[in-house]
Order: sequence, then structure tokens, then C-alpha cells
Amino acid sequence: MDIVGAFFLLLFALIFTVSNILFIKSLKKNEITYFKYKLIFFIMCLVSFFTTVLIYYLFNKYILSGLLKIQMIDSTYEARFTAVSSIGILNIIGNFLILKFYLKKIYLKEKNIKTKEIELIGKE
Repeated sequence: MDIVGAFFLLLFALIFTVSNILFIKSLKKNEITYFKYKLIFFIMCLVSFFTTVLIYYLFNKYILSGLLKIQMIDSTYEARFTAVSSIGILNIIGNFLILKFYLKKIYLKEKNIKTKEIELIGKE
């Protein structure tokens, strides 16, 4: 691995770290501290990364090479930068969408549980 590969690994580690920190801050804002939510979100971020890499690989192999007959030389720095930047941008978008929808689901679930507890207390 050369210096460019190390920079790309650092970039993806930074994407994971920032998205998980944003998720944890959002949970703390609403006083939700369950470890299972944090673990599930971390696993979803990993799945999002591997899905993005798989989509890029399939797009490059079957659509660009197969259908459009465009050959990319993977050994040049420009091709590596293009690949990593497109994977990184798609991964950031995917993590943001997962964050948004998963937080909405958690908030609705926690709100529903608190509402049921209040209703039970009120009926007694």
C-alpha cells in the first residue's frame, strides 16, 4: 500500500467516525442511551460501505466496460482518485440517509413507549 492508499483508508475511517459521532450526539440530545442502537447503526454503516463498493464494482465492470465499452486504467492516480471519491460520496449520502431514517424510527418507538406509560398511569 502506498501513501495514497493510506490516505484513502484514513478518509473512510473518518467517514465512519463522523457518522457515528453524529448518531451518538443525536441520541444524547433525546436522552436515549441504549448500546444496541449504537451497535446496529455501526453495523449498518459497515453494510453501507460494502454495498457502495459492490455497486461501484458492478457499475464499473458491467455498465462501463460491458455496455459502454469504456476501459478505465486502474493503476493511475486519477482513476484511483475517481473511484475513491465516488465511493466516498455515495457512502456519505448512504450513511446520512440511514442516520435520518433510523433516528426517526428510534424516536417514534421511544415516543410510543413513553406515551403508553403515561396512559397506563392515567388509567389507574
